[in-house]
Amino acid sequence: MEKKGDSIAQVLGDLYYFATEEKGDFDYKNKLVESVKRLKKEDVIATARKILLDPQTARMVILMRSNSSKDTVPEGVLTEVKQFKNRKGAHAKRTGSSSTH
Repeated sequence: MEKKGDSIAQVLGDLYYFATEEKGDFDYKNKLVESVKRLKKEDVIATARKILLDPQTARMVILMRSNSSKDTVPEGVLTEVKQFKNRKGAHAKRTGSSSTH
């Protein structure tokens, strides 16, 4: 990340990114590198635990199965995309939030 661009095109690409995506903060990359250097393993673990152990954190696990699989699908497992889409609306109703999408 600290490496400079190898070509004019790469440098121009970086500059374009900083101008458009980082609202003109051309020092963004250096700030990010410094932030990462200050990170402590314990802080990363604590944050990960907070996010991953929070029952309110949205999750989805996708398991691909062969058509020839004879295993039974456990109850409550969604087997089609439309079931997931319908569940999203049900989740919003349960949590009291609404979606405008």
